[in-house]
Amino acid sequence: MEFEGGKPFENTDTVTTVDPVRSYTLTKKSSESTHENGMFKAGETIHYTLTVTNTGNQTLENVEITDTLNAAGTISNIQGADSKQDGKVTIFTISSLAPKAEATITYDYVVQEADKGNTISNAAVGTPANPENPDGEKPEDNTDNPVENPKLEVKKDIVSITAADGTQKDKAGKADLNDIITYSVTVTNTGNMKLTNVKITDSLEGIQLAEGQSTLASWKQERQRP
Repeated sequence: MEFEGGKPFENTDTVTTVDPVRSYTLTKKSSESTHENGMFKAGETIHYTLTVTNTGNQTLENVEITDTLNAAGTISNIQGADSKQDGKVTIFTISSLAPKAEATITYDYVVQEADKGNTISNAAVGTPANPENPDGEKPEDNTDNPVENPKLEVKKDIVSITAADGTQKDKAGKADLNDIITYSVTVTNTGNMKLTNVKITDSLEGIQLAEGQSTLASWKQERQRP
């Protein structure tokens, strides 16, 4: 090809085409317990952070994150995105997210008495990055936070009743004057955490737990005159 006057047409520019990529990542974190056992207590607050990062080269619009809470209460103090709550399900909407940009959503959950002994599970699932492909990948992440449930079961039984002459009597019967009653107390940890310095108080006077017997204690009590 030549221009008028015989000058040839020359073009050395290179045009690079880029395929549109729509993608994002979703990460979710919760605050850690300050207790040695790694559990939360009723009344304490768990802080959550959702981070959505646009990893593609196209601006994403109306990204929805569905957050489902498995706990006694509901989340609160939501910041960083529009939201709509329906019981324990919350939908966060990010109206626009530019390529390489990041959106941060935060919210809280106050641990309830009814959560004791349970694990608070919180799962977040996003919509597909490409609205034209509703079956596309749905980024997701979740957290689990156990809750303390300190609990004891104490069982007291009569082991034996021994008469003054050494005869063993029916322990389901009545004890007489000067009989020796042997008791056992079984203490079972029925909670989900280690218990320390457990003290058991017995209403009978003169009874003491033997040294080192914190889970099973036996002692003898001689019946006194009323």
